[in-house]
Amino acid sequence: MQNDELDGNRAVDMVNELLQYKDPLIDLYLLTYMGRKVKRVGYEMVKLSIEIALKYPSQIYQDNLISTNPGFEEDMIYYLNTKEGEIIEDLGIQLKQVVENKANQKKNWIYEQASLDMDDRTHGLSIYRNTCAACHGGGGQGIEGLAPPLDGSEYIKGPVERLGLVLLHGMKGPLTVKGKRYEFNAQMPGLIANPNMSDQDITDLITYLSNAFGESKREADADMIKALRQEKPTTGAYTEAELNQKIEDQ
Repeated sequence: MQNDELDGNRAVDMVNELLQYKDPLIDLYLLTYMGRKVKRVGYEMVKLSIEIALKYPSQIYQDNLISTNPGFEEDMIYYLNTKEGEIIEDLGIQLKQVVENKANQKKNWIYEQASLDMDDRTHGLSIYRNTCAACHGGGGQGIEGLAPPLDGSEYIKGPVERLGLVLLHGMKGPLTVKGKRYEFNAQMPGLIANPNMSDQDITDLITYLSNAFGESKREADADMIKALRQEKPTTGAYTEAELNQKIEDQ
């Protein structure tokens, strides 16, 4: 047996073993790892990658699949043709667009983002993509077992001070969103730990979240965020009960 073949078999075995955990975050990392192995392992790794991406409705898994498997779009389309489903159809359309763009020597959005004139909303969008979308999804729909939805969430539509506290200091479960109780082992980290995240950055993020997943632009400003930096939770991050009590006391 050649070394490449042996290494490929070990990679497939390892992926199958990790898939048994059924953990959304592990699966997301696996997609990136598998993209680095696909040239060596080939079609078997392509099939495994697709099966992972199709487990989740979140666009981030499909985007990860496409961006980490360049050159294997035709193989993915071939495999998708053996399956049925709405997510499969949507993924097939994306892949065909990638193939068409390559044929026309046109770059794909997933590899290159267009430059935008930055106002508070577009700047907030950029921050969201870089810091929030991996857990909450590109469309704010949340990722099962990892993070709750933002779209229509009380935390987006409710008091802007509460949203600011969550973003700054983080939050740990359990918590209720839109009538559904979420139990998470992981803790959402607060942006206060990032020295490069300014008060205006967080204000712009709130503006984006409110416009994208709430009802309208919220009355947040950098002075408010600066003051909320001092409103630290009792322990490492806010619980739902402590957060709501703080808002009631204001």
